[in-house]
Amino acid sequence: MRHDLSLKNYKWTDKNFSWVFEFVIGSPVVITVPHDYGFSSSEIFGLFEQRKDGVKGRDHHVWPIAKDVLLKVGVHAVRGLFPRSFIDYNRSPEGINYYPLSQEKAQTAFDDDSLKSIYDSYHHAIANLLTNAIAKRGREKCLLIDLHGFTNQPSYGEYDIILGTGNRITIHNSNIDQLFSDFFSARGYKVFLPLEAAIGPLEDKYSADFTTRHYAERFGVDAIQIEVARKFRTIEGADDGRRLSVDLADFFRLNFKI
Repeated sequence: MRHDLSLKNYKWTDKNFSWVFEFVIGSPVVITVPHDYGFSSSEIFGLFEQRKDGVKGRDHHVWPIAKDVLLKVGVHAVRGLFPRSFIDYNRSPEGINYYPLSQEKAQTAFDDDSLKSIYDSYHHAIANLLTNAIAKRGREKCLLIDLHGFTNQPSYGEYDIILGTGNRITIHNSNIDQLFSDFFSARGYKVFLPLEAAIGPLEDKYSADFTTRHYAERFGVDAIQIEVARKFRTIEGADDGRRLSVDLADFFRLNFKI
């Protein structure tokens, strides 16, 4: 695969367990990767207090998909590197339960207050990139993508990509979620597109958590949590993963003129 861009097109910072790639000439698209972290939890067991509740596993090989997007089209990206057993960057520090029908209690981002500065660095980076993007393009033309991977399919179908928008509460300015679904469906992907109401009696699975909801509300931008099926994130599925990156880059280029 030919690479159109390189690191010279980005301002890269590595600070407090966050990687930040800022496209030098600016971009309306910000991609965040909270759960494909940089080292094993076992390396720091006993040094910090672990999170008591919530999923602690890694979204394996999500970052390579995001990285390949960066090499094809100019977007910003933030990657959190601290293990999820200790920090979940996609939860709030105080705990907000977005799934009261299917989840008994809220999950917090961390239980060890000494890790707060690491969590804050990640979110300050997102806020700074969105602030700059809005200043250049306007909030109506910006998009936040929170990129994840999933293994367990929902009970109502099998999908390659699941979109999470809190049943469209994180879509403020456009029909970008519908455009995404149409674009990727046309390229052969099976996409779950949330509607204004959940598909069943409980919340839609992977219906977006803190990052997507918080920044959509705070900045008034469109935001989508994107969950990528495991088959795109394995050694055997590497070609499919690279194809997904190309298709994501094409989608951003077409819809955001970048």
